Amino acid sequence: MKKALSLISAFALSAASVTISAVSAQSGESADGFSLQYKIVDGNAYITGATGSDPIVMIPSEIDGKKVAGIRSGAFMGIEELTAVVIPDSVTSVGEKAFSACPSLTTVTIGGGVTDIGNMAFSACPSLQSFYVNSSNKTYSVINGSLFEKTELVTYAGGKDAEIPLGTTSVRRGAFMGKTNIVSVDFPSSGLTTLGDHAFSGCTSLKRAVIPVTVTHTGTGCFASCYSLEDVTFSLNCTAIEDDTFRECTALRNINIPSSVTSVGDSAFLGCSCLSGMYIPPTIKEIGNNAIGRTYNVRSEAVETANGFTVHAEKGSAGAKYAESMNIPVAPFLIGDVNGNGTIEGSDATIALNMYTMMSGNTAKGFTAYQTAAADWNGDDMITGSDATMILQEYTRLSSKNE
Repeated sequence: MKKALSLISAFALSAASVTISAVSAQSGESADGFSLQYKIVDGNAYITGATGSDPIVMIPSEIDGKKVAGIRSGAFMGIEELTAVVIPDSVTSVGEKAFSACPSLTTVTIGGGVTDIGNMAFSACPSLQSFYVNSSNKTYSVINGSLFEKTELVTYAGGKDAEIPLGTTSVRRGAFMGKTNIVSVDFPSSGLTTLGDHAFSGCTSLKRAVIPVTVTHTGTGCFASCYSLEDVTFSLNCTAIEDDTFRECTALRNINIPSSVTSVGDSAFLGCSCLSGMYIPPTIKEIGNNAIGRTYNVRSEAVETANGFTVHAEKGSAGAKYAESMNIPVAPFLIGDVNGNGTIEGSDATIALNMYTMMSGNTAKGFTAYQTAAADWNGDDMITGSDATMILQEYTRLSSKNE
């Protein structure tokens, strides 16, 4: 197998001259272990489907004397035995999900003529380790084995500790989707602004995500069905949490919604069964259907309020109104009341100082979203020593007033 893959890498450029037998979808015959279905459009052949069990497929440059110009959506989707693909220079387009859900696929070689690769063309391929792109290709390139279109990460390929390289400005729809082996993702410190729809959905081993402050948009279902995701640090510049963003993140225990967020979409946190509560800042004006504190009951096949879930929100805010409409208990929010007992005490300042110390050393664990919000006295979405000082000053003022 190693020898076969080596040959593919060494002779990728010769793929354009390789022609294998192919049959139309109507004939139902097979050749050389694969049956390729295709259509002729404007004198060119477009592969529409494939069946077979060979581990390697070298797409022909011609079929029945017609140039193979494209691979249509879903053509090779779900072929379990497929481990390597070579796409010749004749091909200009690869459709959406063309090679999606191929669990054994490890290597993809792309010819110089490809100018259009559809969304999620190689998604849900957990074994994918590397792309190779012909150096003559003007549209796509490879960085650290992953596929890029200029500064956009199209599809991640690699090991369990993923890294998005510096210089990346966006992560395309489904770029990490279904990469079940990924445990961590290292985001770049600057430049990255967009995480596309379903960018990380189905990364079932991902445990933690620290979204950098440069990110201003996270797409629909961005982290949906990340069953191991326990903790998320959200970007301070995102203005919306879109539909299904954290849907069915069943291990999620803590998330702090920054004050930059003004809306939470439908089912954004649906099924997050380990969340016991959430602080909803007053900056949020819109909350979608079943967005927070709701779960799916398998027995009754209905969506219902999660047991023991509490919303912390200011009176009259959208968060409080949402909770009341969903029959979710509402706890009043008091800035400075870090321990949540309804009053501001010296111990609140002590907790805030401990939070600041631990966060400075990147060791902060166990603090709830409510505690983080309550400790942020000056409202800058950060916990600092000055927050603890101001809480202590407020406690002193209140104590003097009551004497």
